[in-house]
Amino acid sequence: MSRYGANARAAAGADGLTATATHDTKRGEDARARLLALSEIADEWAAAVAQWRAGNARFIRRLGARRSPSAAHEDMLYQALLGVWPVDGDRAGLRERFQGYARKAAREGKVETSWLDPDEPYEQGLAAFIDGILADRSFTARFDALAQRVALLGALNGLTQLALKVGMPGIPDFYQGTEFCDLALVDPDNRRAVDFAARERQLGQGADQVAWRGLVQSWRDGRIKLVLARRLLAWRRDMSQVLSRGDYRPLTVSGPHRGHVVAFARVLGDEAAILVAGRHFTPFTEGGRKWPEAAAWQAEVVLDGALDGFALAERATPNVRAVALADIFDPVPVATLRAIRAPVLG
Repeated sequence: MSRYGANARAAAGADGLTATATHDTKRGEDARARLLALSEIADEWAAAVAQWRAGNARFIRRLGARRSPSAAHEDMLYQALLGVWPVDGDRAGLRERFQGYARKAAREGKVETSWLDPDEPYEQGLAAFIDGILADRSFTARFDALAQRVALLGALNGLTQLALKVGMPGIPDFYQGTEFCDLALVDPDNRRAVDFAARERQLGQGADQVAWRGLVQSWRDGRIKLVLARRLLAWRRDMSQVLSRGDYRPLTVSGPHRGHVVAFARVLGDEAAILVAGRHFTPFTEGGRKWPEAAAWQAEVVLDGALDGFALAERATPNVRAVALADIFDPVPVATLRAIRAPVLG
């Protein structure tokens, strides 16, 4: 969101919902966050798809001059599968969920089949293709190797997406079931029963007992997303007027990695709420192979300009005019700060 777009929303749509998932989204918010990471490894992705195409050609059905799935649908399947691939190894129910998604997507595309004129042979070929690739251990092993990396990049993207939703102008909306990692497909997949007990157990551990290092190590289970959401919502509650009515000011970031961070302040009167979040994580994760270390971030957020006259609150040195990412991205690359207008000394 541009500065002008954000301020327009702050002025005219401050009470509008900011939703990252609804009952009708075609992929879950964290599945989309994974797919966003493909733009960072585009060459690897293209090479992998070419390899999978060659290896899975035996699962293609010929329907005269046509094939099932079509080339376009085959590419769609690989991409959609990457978005929902269970990196914990538990693939129970995946085949049925994915076949339901594939048929609905194909029908709504209205090219090879449709709701009004379903092509049964084509849809049978589509289902058989999915059966074939998911039963092929060679394919699933190669697919899993890339999916593990994309899942880490997607998890980090998802944390930034969550932070932006809470901090930007508008009212953050949370669709039930998205508190942990949301890898749902199109409805009815995104309307499955939610394990609220698991969420209650995590919340029951208390905000003051968060072991962030442990959450980082077990990022695959999605608990880190829920814990970060609680922290961000507590920040929003504590600075409710600023984040509800304040204007939007992008902050300058300096240093070699300035293009890998989003930083802005919401300002109202003498208070400012600052949000800093990482983006484009590939260089800091060895291409999705490890969680980013705080020391790897070579950039700092500058207060001068957007926050002239403000000083950081609750800091050992409140008069500093720049904050190093290495100091605030440990161990999660999302940070919230508070600034207050400094008194004028006469």
